[in-house]
Amino acid sequence: MSLQFSKFGKIKEATIELEGLSVIAGLNDTGKSTIGKAAYSMIKSIKNFPQWYLEMKQQKAFADLIPIVFELLKSYTASKDDALYQQMLKIRSDMFSMDSLFGNANLYRNIEQYLETTENFIQKNNINDSVSQKLKQIIIDLHKETTDDEKFIGITADVFGKSFKRIYNNSMTKEDAKIDYSVGNNILASIEFKKNQIESGHLNVDYKSMSFRDATLIESPLYLEEGHSSNLPYAKDLKTKIDSAKRMFTEIDNNTDIIKQINTILNGAQFNYDTDQREWKYTVSEGADSLHIENIASGSKMLGILYILLKTGILTPDSLLILDEPENHLHPDWQIRLAKILVSLVKNDFHIVLTTHSPTFIHALMKYSKDILDNKNKVNFYLASKIDSTNYSDIKNVNSDINKIFENLTAPNDVLYFG
Repeated sequence: MSLQFSKFGKIKEATIELEGLSVIAGLNDTGKSTIGKAAYSMIKSIKNFPQWYLEMKQQKAFADLIPIVFELLKSYTASKDDALYQQMLKIRSDMFSMDSLFGNANLYRNIEQYLETTENFIQKNNINDSVSQKLKQIIIDLHKETTDDEKFIGITADVFGKSFKRIYNNSMTKEDAKIDYSVGNNILASIEFKKNQIESGHLNVDYKSMSFRDATLIESPLYLEEGHSSNLPYAKDLKTKIDSAKRMFTEIDNNTDIIKQINTILNGAQFNYDTDQREWKYTVSEGADSLHIENIASGSKMLGILYILLKTGILTPDSLLILDEPENHLHPDWQIRLAKILVSLVKNDFHIVLTTHSPTFIHALMKYSKDILDNKNKVNFYLASKIDSTNYSDIKNVNSDINKIFENLTAPNDVLYFG
């Protein structure tokens, strides 16, 4: 499986393999993180097709119905014995908190019932004004027939839009952009962007199951903390997975060699979920007091996220793990040992895309790929380079000359050593 980019954001051209291990290195502001966000957004869009589109329509109808119900109950009253009126009060109660709209999916899935009750209330009270017309339009929009491509465009507009803040085209050239998601020689999904809008999209529905089952993007270890949150979809998804792990953590004993390697890096320290205080805790050794996650090093949190998601089986070989500069908070010793863990995951048929600035980390990934992996085609190294006199970068496979990566990452040191 691979992603092909054309003039998307900073990326002029790139083809990135998603199977096995893909390592993307290069200077800042060359589009490296864009790769991970796009891969996450594409895989999630396919995974949630077509259910997400229906839920989006239901949620919009729910939001549009809120002012109508408010207006009706403000203008019309009935006795407490009026069952229809009481049903309207119940709808209003459900809508009262904005948390209902964004936090309880069951509410907007009841939209058909809410619309029917509201329509019956309008008919009973002979209401024929603009409120009635607005309700009819909500019903028409909810039941409007849509093609598979229209559904896919709607889903990608939501996921890509939130991940990229609806900025897709190059900010200077503003040229049309495109992303293709391919399996072998077949394009599974394709999206075209124009003027920071999704101009067109297509999903080969018959081959949807050929995609990864899921994607997980880890860009910060701070998401292990209870109070750290974000509205970005990949961050919310990670928080949801960490929350799911809480319920499973004490029930699953997935004590693989990779889990043991993480424990070794942490010198035997343990992550546990405190059901009384409802938070993750960290114990440096047997008999020691438990520490709050906020009080441990960021590098330990980074390893903790991997440990928790692997131990509970939330990360699986049929999904894609995306790591954005995972070495940032790690001492070189831990960088080297993390590299061995990641290559071991690939050996066990996991798939990983990561970005990095660290020559040490890349050296370690190269070494363990040669030592551990039988199939060297499972590993691809890419260099992201700015194109002179443009606002674009090229991201090219440099498997045949990986020294280009080290030249790129170490060249700034020449200023220190040679003046």
